[in-house]
Amino acid sequence: MILVQFSLTSELKRTETSFHALAEQKNQHFQMFVNIIHDNCCGDVARIHSALDNVLSNALKYTPSGGKIIYRITETPSKHTNIGNYRFEITDNGIGMDEDTQKHIFEPFYRALKNSNSSVEGTGLGLSIAKAIIDLKGGVISLTSVLGQGTTFVIDLPIPLGNSDTDAVPQNPTLSNLEDYDLSQARILLCEDHPINQKVAYKILCKAGAKVTVASDGKAGSDFFLNSPIGTFNLILMDVRMPIMDGYEATRVIRSSKHPQAKSIPIIAMTANAFAEDVQQSLKAGMNDHLAKPVVPALLYRTILHYLDKTAAIIKKKVLFVDDAELNIAVLTTAINSQYDVLVARNGQEALAVLDANQDIAAIITDIVMPDMDGISLIKKIRSDERYRNIAIIANTQYGDAKQEEELLAIGADDFLYKPTTPQLVRNRLEAALLRYQ
Repeated sequence: MILVQFSLTSELKRTETSFHALAEQKNQHFQMFVNIIHDNCCGDVARIHSALDNVLSNALKYTPSGGKIIYRITETPSKHTNIGNYRFEITDNGIGMDEDTQKHIFEPFYRALKNSNSSVEGTGLGLSIAKAIIDLKGGVISLTSVLGQGTTFVIDLPIPLGNSDTDAVPQNPTLSNLEDYDLSQARILLCEDHPINQKVAYKILCKAGAKVTVASDGKAGSDFFLNSPIGTFNLILMDVRMPIMDGYEATRVIRSSKHPQAKSIPIIAMTANAFAEDVQQSLKAGMNDHLAKPVVPALLYRTILHYLDKTAAIIKKKVLFVDDAELNIAVLTTAINSQYDVLVARNGQEALAVLDANQDIAAIITDIVMPDMDGISLIKKIRSDERYRNIAIIANTQYGDAKQEEELLAIGADDFLYKPTTPQLVRNRLEAALLRYQ
């Protein structure tokens, strides 16, 4: 989800303007009354709008010409100082519902099927979507209705207050037009099988300056990512329903892989389903967020920028491990992969190729005895290249003695690790070596 700071009264005024105009078109009377204490809120404002607007639309839809819709918003006592409890009451004097309809009204497609011969059009999804979002936000929706007299929906919704300590992104008042969004730093892998949806999403993203690579199914998307050099992509948009491999499985493959960005790259689900169980399934698979289709460009842009800002704030230093033994690589990687982006080479020649492709490597931990090019030759090559003068180098060997230490220091090593080692010692030596180049 994407959290933003917002004024509740400002959002309600927008709602009033929109629904007042819609009510006038149907010769209905729409009134709104607001009685709240805390106006500055923080939350997923787009989804809150979606839930409340679906219930309001339902009221207008089933209220005849000349009818009334009253929208009351009040703030009720809260046990938490940083969370406001808000009650949204939507009352109409429309057609109402019988008891059987009230029992099933939040089921998908129920009202559409029940009213198949009615002149009132609709998909039957509005209230089920509203309930799914409200449940997801920890709220409760209930109703009372009398057939032929009208209906009242009551929504109790907890919303974090704007001055609470949350991971919030203040809304940027300058981004009022789509042309104001800049995604030029976004390198997006778009996994979508439907040709039309591909074109629409691609056009929306490119219009804001994003660089987009398209994959037509989950298998192709996960292969693209797993075979890409680090930094090729900084965000993945993942459709959920795809052939060959769906989005959930593709996400699990990515998250469980050994790619340096496997755990950190943001993966955002895109699906036509907005029910709570779909959102939870996306998060359980390892996705960071969930956007409902059809995609709203401004919300898509804000969500992408939100996650790019977060990942930019936690950029990890790159460390290259050079060792021909898989066990040693596994031990060293496990020791530091939560703090650093780890790259791997099996010998000195591979290490030089990795260095050439990744000029921002901060440190190298290298074995000494290796095929093709040993560690001593590698250190000499690195120290003779001006591009790599600020890279920390730690020698990792099981044949340590005073003479070898003197030789390694003389050619440019900063420190030593002797096998077998411990995770804490690896971290300590690496931190100390990096401090020399800050």
